[in-house]
Amino acid sequence: MDGPTIAVRGSWTAEVPPELARVHVSVGARSADRSQALGYLTSRLSEARALLGGYGDAVESVDTGPLWVRPQFKDGGRPRERVSGYLAGALVTATVVDFAVLGDLVLRLADRELVSLQGPFWELRPDSDAHRRARTEAVRDARRRAEEYAAAAGCRLTGLVEVADLGLSAHEGIIAAPAAAMFSRAARDSVADDVSFDVEPVPQTVSATVEARFTCSQPEF
Repeated sequence: MDGPTIAVRGSWTAEVPPELARVHVSVGARSADRSQALGYLTSRLSEARALLGGYGDAVESVDTGPLWVRPQFKDGGRPRERVSGYLAGALVTATVVDFAVLGDLVLRLADRELVSLQGPFWELRPDSDAHRRARTEAVRDARRRAEEYAAAAGCRLTGLVEVADLGLSAHEGIIAAPAAAMFSRAARDSVADDVSFDVEPVPQTVSATVEARFTCSQPEF
């Protein structure tokens, strides 16, 4: 390559509001009969999905993970002993986009029978404008650095050779919502009717880094 070049690294980091909150809901059932345990589980899953559906567009999606069922054994769980009952469970993941309902939602879910929660887990969308802005600002920072080096050397930028993306990251913040213990029993009326819980969204740290190489004029001596 003819002429001098200037190679720099540009970066940008900022905190932005989250766009999604995911809540993982573990739904369980137990019975002395396998079929009955599965029946209870199916019913409770339907109730949980109906509760989430009642929040309308505030809940963007509800996804159900794999279902599991396993026997319970007497005498310390040794398989050769008689089966005393069955446990069944499944995981439901709710994606919430209206954070105003989040406190009420987690309380009503956690207060249901044989339910436990994890979350909310805050995220940005994969196609979030925050990612695009991070990439753009990182390139601008690289050019600004190159211009400063060129000015210090007594020359000016004349062209771009390449820009290499070194990666973009979003550090997800996590906040724990109140959750019922797994397989705890719920009261007839929801605790959400008597108390409120405000959930504060956790800002997400977004960063991007690029390497850029520019051509420049010969310095004047």
